[in-house]
Amino acid sequence: MLVISRDIVIVGVVAIVNLAVGPRTFRPSMLGKLATATFILANVVIMYFNWLMERSPLVDVAIWVALTVTLLSAGDYFFRLRRLINVPPT
Repeated sequence: MLVISRDIVIVGVVAIVNLAVGPRTFRPSMLGKLATATFILANVVIMYFNWLMERSPLVDVAIWVALTVTLLSAGDYFFRLRRLINVPPT
């Protein structure tokens, strides 16, 4: 849910910036792509151990890694957006 929320906020903020400030180009970052990849991997790990009906520390590790990378990505997008707002359109 955190990854989806992050993406919804990104799309919403970029739409608001484009309406308020003018058109801007906002490309995905590698950290954003890594966040999505870790989220997918965490879900695969969770589903696998759920299917086995076993507990595993790998599930906790996967969740914490996905959360950490997602929060780092959100911070990265925030700082990129601040720079984007202050740059005149090309």
